[in-house]
Amino acid sequence: MSIQVNEITSAEYPLLEKFLYNAIFLPPSVEPPPHEIVFEPEIHIYIKDFGCKDDCGVVAEQEGKIIGAAWTRIIPAYGHIDNDTPELAISVLPDYRGQGVGTMMMTRLFELLRERGYKRTSLSVQKDNPAVRFYQRLGYEIAGEKLDHVGHEDYIMVKELFANLRDVELARSLSADTTELLPYLPYVLQDYWELGSDPDVMARLIEKHISLSDGIRILDLACGKGAVSVKIANRLGVSVKGIDITHAFIEYAEQKAKEYGVDDLCEFVIGDINEAVKTERDYDCVILGAVGPGVLGGPAETLKKLKAVMKPGGYILIEEGYIPDEGNREKIRYNKDIHLTKQQWMDVFKDADLDLVETASGFGEGDLDSVSGMAAITARANELIEKYPDKKAMFEGYVRDQQNEYDDISDSLICVTWVLRKKQKVI
Repeated sequence: MSIQVNEITSAEYPLLEKFLYNAIFLPPSVEPPPHEIVFEPEIHIYIKDFGCKDDCGVVAEQEGKIIGAAWTRIIPAYGHIDNDTPELAISVLPDYRGQGVGTMMMTRLFELLRERGYKRTSLSVQKDNPAVRFYQRLGYEIAGEKLDHVGHEDYIMVKELFANLRDVELARSLSADTTELLPYLPYVLQDYWELGSDPDVMARLIEKHISLSDGIRILDLACGKGAVSVKIANRLGVSVKGIDITHAFIEYAEQKAKEYGVDDLCEFVIGDINEAVKTERDYDCVILGAVGPGVLGGPAETLKKLKAVMKPGGYILIEEGYIPDEGNREKIRYNKDIHLTKQQWMDVFKDADLDLVETASGFGEGDLDSVSGMAAITARANELIEKYPDKKAMFEGYVRDQQNEYDDISDSLICVTWVLRKKQKVI
């Protein structure tokens, strides 16, 4: 069922006690503390007398049940940095985690904070909490370290609310946990052309399901270096528009279009796909291939945005990996909390009123397989480490994450391309 995110109301303030308790991080094998822990002064401050002037929050609701909450306060708590910066708390009920609820709530909360004129927001998180990666994907950066009142080592993290949002989006799409990596990614990924979906799979599915004729329009969102766009145009002789946020990638895509003799069919644009979906309209097919978590919002929000781009009867092609069932979630090495099960995806498709036409199995490794790809990434990262030794940990972290992602695709995720059809209006 669809998930709605709304600003918290005064009638929902009492629910924050439950969500504060669920927000407490428990390392593996640690028994949950008694509920009364939320009344300890250092913790209770996050909800005590909530509703003051600087308090701001949202809740996520599904079928009449509040399943998540995210809120900020300016309080002298763990993540306090100054009296102008609200500190974040967020919690999703256990049965609803890994469905994009947290990303949906944070996106809306950031909007509210910007509307109120706040420049940044902070938080405190234990160093060994996997949520650190989640916060980094949302644009938080580590600003310091401290011990909490029981001696846990915490990161203090800060997100600049008016920073370049395009950079955050790009980092997410390229599996980077920090925007600091962005200037170096074109260098690290220079040996790849096919950065996302398998062009041959996408071309085959379009050829199978869409009646090709003059005027067919295809949109390739987060097109990377244009491999899918160029090869579809070359194979099918149709017009394709590719949009990506990275200038170097678009330049490369334009060069490849000329090389393949399809520069008259391919249009490549440097742009933010979140902005593009607000204005692009009447496409026969839109492709979102291996873009990464949360770039267009949660799954439901993503499909809503993609539907707006298409004609009635048009098609969405999404390449994605899902976990077989919740029991397999702990096997995931990279971003384990963001992957949905197959049934969860089916529910999202149903709620979006989209017909699932085909599920194409398999994952194309592209022009570089996992072994040669990792060898190339590692070699480029080592070259950068030699040049920028102070950034060694960042580059090594990126290599590690890429290897984990390859391993997940190999043995823990089921990778597919879904062909979805937008229903035609019945008159």
